[in-house]
Amino acid sequence: MACGSPAVDTDVQITLEHQLDGQGIQVWGTTNLPDGAVLIVQATEAKGLDLRAAAENVKVRDGKYDTYLNLVQVDVRPGPIRLYVGFMIYNQPDFVVRAFGPKGERMEGKLVREYPVLGEKKAEVVETIYWGQPQG
Repeated sequence: MACGSPAVDTDVQITLEHQLDGQGIQVWGTTNLPDGAVLIVQATEAKGLDLRAAAENVKVRDGKYDTYLNLVQVDVRPGPIRLYVGFMIYNQPDFVVRAFGPKGERMEGKLVREYPVLGEKKAEVVETIYWGQPQG
């Protein structure tokens, strides 16, 4: 690591909280990733074909992230939704790439998955929630 660069904990930790409203979902959490690291936050229909999704890239600030996904705007249909928060090495600032490696090879922890086809690691939190009026 370059002289003067802060040490980065490579044991990636991310929490996931959410609150639904009539238009979409507020998503927030905490992480030990450094300020400026980028997370992808995504809500995708969990079943069917032609899956609709809302997604945002969110920068970590003071160990936290927060965003709003408008599900109505992208016409997400009622039903199960896959809520995803991921940390992957592409689209990261240079200091993050240096800390975790160009393919995320230095990422560690229970959230980290290796994707051999892509040759990289990602840290991911996934939760299935229900969007819209219950079917009955």
